[in-house]
Amino acid sequence: MKDNVFTFKKGSYLYIEEDGNTNNIFIVKQGAIQFVYQNHRFKSISKIAGPGDILGFISSFCGKPRMESALAIEDSSVIVLSRNHFMEKLAHSPDMTLRVLRYFAQQLREYDELITFGDSQESRSAPLNMFQAGSFYYKTGNINVAYYILSKLVNYYGLDPVAESARNLLGRMAKSVDKKSLTISTYDGIYKVFTDKQVIFCENEPGKELFIIKKGRVKIVKQGADSEIILSVLSSGEIFGELAIVSSKPRNATAISIGQTLVLPINVSAVTKLIEKSPAIINRIFAAISNRVWFTHIRFDVLAYNHLITKMYGFLKNKLLE
Repeated sequence: MKDNVFTFKKGSYLYIEEDGNTNNIFIVKQGAIQFVYQNHRFKSISKIAGPGDILGFISSFCGKPRMESALAIEDSSVIVLSRNHFMEKLAHSPDMTLRVLRYFAQQLREYDELITFGDSQESRSAPLNMFQAGSFYYKTGNINVAYYILSKLVNYYGLDPVAESARNLLGRMAKSVDKKSLTISTYDGIYKVFTDKQVIFCENEPGKELFIIKKGRVKIVKQGADSEIILSVLSSGEIFGELAIVSSKPRNATAISIGQTLVLPINVSAVTKLIEKSPAIINRIFAAISNRVWFTHIRFDVLAYNHLITKMYGFLKNKLLE
């Protein structure tokens, strides 16, 4: 199928924020496109797309209104594809698929940082982040979660000065922790099995797998300043952990099971094979991740309102969209 190439004059819009017509996906062939948001607090993630960049696919894959407006800031040539045509292109281009996955990862990381209200953890070392998280869960009585995080800290960052404090705290917990609940590698066929409140992975831990939930639920959280921030609660069919396998960065959140949970682990090499052999599964992965990005965007949009009544209105509006 031949690509449809359109010219957008400087000052014209490819699409408008909150537009419900989301079938089209855009690839910039020449020119520059600016992302514009009604909410000024999104200015930190407002970028300029250039040749080769792909726009509009998040709303297209999840079928939700556009998250931003796309404004041509110079005369631009843009390839306009339907969702199905775009998927056909991905089926023949693993490199493009990985680019899209990396974009998803970048977007989720940026929104996760926004939701932590500027409590950026980039200025703190990974071991210190992990120690503060482990200490928080220890103080709040979540001993098994604390034990997992501090054990990983010692395992991966054993030479860091904070690791000695982690060892001391682990020693104090040794008598009270339920060692059976720390087992994370039990299997039911190809599925990993987790009991209630088990850590699947923790923030700042290196990651080599993404997971598809077969049964149960998974809570995705970040540990902010003296609080646990719930980013999302995922259920059967949803995907998590994809950020670490498409970037060199460690996990940016902690995943904890809710009730007995079965997940299918997929490593980096398997993802590449899926791209080449199973476009239908890739479509499912894209749809699931798009929903996560979209609802994370909406959640921050509501949190950013200054007045309680406005927040309530935004919450109800977004529940209707959901």
